Amino acid sequence: MWSLGVSASRLRAADVAHPFHGAVDLAMPSAAGSEIERVEARCRQLLPLFRPGWAFSHRTAAILLGGAMPASRGSALDIAVPRPRTPPRRRGVIGHQTAAFGTIEVRGLPLTAPIDTWLHLAATLALDDLVALGDSLLPARRRSGRIDLDELAWTVASTTDRHGMPAARRAIGLLRPGVDSRAETLLRRLLVRSGLPEPMVSPAVPVGRGIVLHPDLGYPDLRLGIEYEGEHHRLDPVQWARDLERRELFGDVDWRNVYVTKTQLFSRPRDVADRVRRLIVPR
Repeated sequence: MWSLGVSASRLRAADVAHPFHGAVDLAMPSAAGSEIERVEARCRQLLPLFRPGWAFSHRTAAILLGGAMPASRGSALDIAVPRPRTPPRRRGVIGHQTAAFGTIEVRGLPLTAPIDTWLHLAATLALDDLVALGDSLLPARRRSGRIDLDELAWTVASTTDRHGMPAARRAIGLLRPGVDSRAETLLRRLLVRSGLPEPMVSPAVPVGRGIVLHPDLGYPDLRLGIEYEGEHHRLDPVQWARDLERRELFGDVDWRNVYVTKTQLFSRPRDVADRVRRLIVPR
């Protein structure tokens, strides 16, 4: 560091981070920001130590791709290398030796290709979490998507020599494009596991004056929708006002919605399924 004009005493200062062996950060990163911002900041700290053929992978790649992942307490970064190369071993890094993979660059960071990322995680994620990740990488009304479903299905059908392929084959038929959040996938899977018909993802509901609304899930033939209400629906006054207007517009065309909160979905899932069942059976 002398060649950069940084003294040894400066490197020992309290505001200098040492995130990885051999790497320093003169501006200690803040713990604030979104998960993707925090992960990206740590990846950039490690990037000067990268070697040819390395790529951020698994959970790290999924987050940087904008994929929906279950919460984790760990902060280690995943790095993959193709066999037979030796994966990196250092503090704060989880090295993976895998079959050959494609790579893409996202904001200057080398990542395993989206399909490879999903297949890597098939070996470790629970089925519904794997489905949620796949849904989040497919196109939706508000995003272009990272994965083509037909290409993913062909890859799963033609691949036999990777860990997690049985889980991938179970999950591939459960993926649905158009899903906006992980909670929506888990809600859809809850209803199906409870013996209810699978709802349509984001059905179009014309409500007059050229306005078309899209509930998260719905049974169009029953004029019944299911909407997941995240925390921002309650905390954002603008969103709250928009939600009230949506409810009135749905009511104007005799469309009824079931509203599901985070607490209900994750703490009382049976009650959620029972509420939907009571509305479906009489109709």
